[in-house]
Amino acid sequence: MSRGRVKSLIGLIAAVGLFAWPIAGVAGTLQRARPKLLPKREHVVRLAEREEFAQAERLLREIEREAPALFARGHYEYARARWRQRMGDLEGAARAFRRVLKRDALLRPYAAWHLAEIARQNGAWDEERALLRQALEDQPAFWLEERIRWRLAENAWQREAFEEAVERYQEFAARSPEFAPAAQLRIARARVRQGRMEEARALLIALSNERPVSERSNATRPIRSEDLLGLPNEVALQAVRQLDALDRARQVELTPEEHRRRARLYRAHRAFEDARWHDERVIARFPDHALVPEALLEIGRSYYAEGEFDRAIEWFERVAERFPNTPEGEQGFYLVGHAHARAGRWHARGRHRGAATGTGCRG
Repeated sequence: MSRGRVKSLIGLIAAVGLFAWPIAGVAGTLQRARPKLLPKREHVVRLAEREEFAQAERLLREIEREAPALFARGHYEYARARWRQRMGDLEGAARAFRRVLKRDALLRPYAAWHLAEIARQNGAWDEERALLRQALEDQPAFWLEERIRWRLAENAWQREAFEEAVERYQEFAARSPEFAPAAQLRIARARVRQGRMEEARALLIALSNERPVSERSNATRPIRSEDLLGLPNEVALQAVRQLDALDRARQVELTPEEHRRRARLYRAHRAFEDARWHDERVIARFPDHALVPEALLEIGRSYYAEGEFDRAIEWFERVAERFPNTPEGEQGFYLVGHAHARAGRWHARGRHRGAATGTGCRG
């Protein structure tokens, strides 16, 4: 867990009154214990901030013995459960979370959410679904509601209930339009599993033109693209990869324009090997097409970006030799010199000046 997430946990516990001096009927007892408990409370917070959860829990047990009424409403149990979960004691965490479900209406949706996490780790998909529904019924904060709705859709996918998954992704997209592309990407995946290939392909083509999620969403939102997809701002990249896999399996023949479109998208994400695959198809299958110079040049640029300067030179020389009177040919000629310089051969450029006229260089 990141330092920020730990501090958020501490903030939540403090906000709901874990270390407050509450509750009519016990105030007098707590007031007398307060001088001893205050330093321990502060020590617990410092331990938790340092992620020393075992020590924090031991100290909380001391506080519980000295002032058991302090924890009667379940806030302490929630802290104990979260720390046990962080320490890998899932059984102990689950027991504590279940006690929170019985004791504390405010923290009940959060306890159900974490119990659902534990069920998911154990592959208990039906149990996870039931707990997620329970958490949703308890009306959690919006940031948690979004995550619950996403997990309900993912849970349906895991159970291979694909039509239910599609409905839940659609509902999620309607409620959280900033992340609609992420949901649509999952819908396309479900359509593939259902055998509805043309539907899936149309979705993936549209999504591969999507701009990054970071440009669409409010940066202050607590949920991010990586929370949903596991990868940051890469809906278009994931869409084109799924599209490629689908088209290769079905042996779909692409136009040179579509090959170049996908190559440009891969290059924008520095997925150079995938970009080269498309550019090489343009060169091999459409040798007389107007996009061949661009494909040749971009293969060279991809090797240049990866630091493979000798391989880059081969492709720069090819475009300069074959297409000397095009903008790509001129760029290839000049980039040969840059690549030699980057490779530490500062006097090599003169040997390749013939590239501009098609003489004195390799083809």
